[in-house]
Amino acid sequence: MESLESQILAEYQALRDEIVATYARRATLQTLGTSLFAGLQTVAFLKDLPLISIAATFLILSFYHDDITLIDAMVKMGEYIRKFIEPHTDGLRWETIMSEDPIRKTPKATKRSLMLLSRYPMTVMVGILLSIWLFAISCPLTGWEFYTCCILIPVLMSLSFFVFMIGSDYGKMHREWRELFESIDAKPNLPIDSDEG
Repeated sequence: MESLESQILAEYQALRDEIVATYARRATLQTLGTSLFAGLQTVAFLKDLPLISIAATFLILSFYHDDITLIDAMVKMGEYIRKFIEPHTDGLRWETIMSEDPIRKTPKATKRSLMLLSRYPMTVMVGILLSIWLFAISCPLTGWEFYTCCILIPVLMSLSFFVFMIGSDYGKMHREWRELFESIDAKPNLPIDSDEG
């Protein structure tokens, strides 16, 4: 029978492998999303089609949202390792050390400003600007195209702001998972019912 330490190390290895696999999926999706965005925007620019530009920006925004979901999954696994595995093993301290990273303690306003310069927010902003510019130079549009653009561009801007506000606060992700795991650890052990007579 495996010792408790062996079981803990096996769980640690499984979680670390999942974190690495999730990071690889992020990289693949970033490359795919950026490539699709660039291709669609090129077609929109060459053909003066603002609706294609808007569609491309909605697409990259969906990739951005998926990226936030993957980051949250990695944060969850990291916080679990920090709380339930590293304190019970010798030599495993990566997540504990990273939890004290000064970058995580940067003021929220500063972090959000820096996030604007990262891949997805920059790409979304470029997409919005291209959509507005193509909409402006493509006039006169037919009636349905004009009204569709008038509706979709504000919706796109609103959704972009909403997703950005979620994705720019990684510290909140850490706090929420940490508080959850702390509350689980604080719960008393419940007695286990036995069928033995």
